[in-house]
Amino acid sequence: MMKGKINMYGFLAVERAGSMNKQGCPHGSGAENCGDWCPLFGEPEAETKLAHAMLGQQEGSCIIQVGEMSEPTGRTLLQLCKRTLTFDEFKDERLGSVHDGEADNE
Repeated sequence: MMKGKINMYGFLAVERAGSMNKQGCPHGSGAENCGDWCPLFGEPEAETKLAHAMLGQQEGSCIIQVGEMSEPTGRTLLQLCKRTLTFDEFKDERLGSVHDGEADNE
């Protein structure tokens, strides 16, 4: 299970061996932390999967219209410079944040 957060200062932390650890920037000199200060740091998004849905009425055994819709998986995606991370549990602690994956799961 992957757990992570963006702390109140905008730095990304990922749980490793039971504790949250700030992540380093792969482009920096080693002193920089990965965070929302970077233009390549995306905003957290809810992961969705495509689901088939019946969008019409049935007449006998004939379906009038079939469509597709997205449904949430409960996981959070965070696009970074090198890859997109998928979190099972995610918290955004920045002031005014609109995304808190933990609240979605409660």
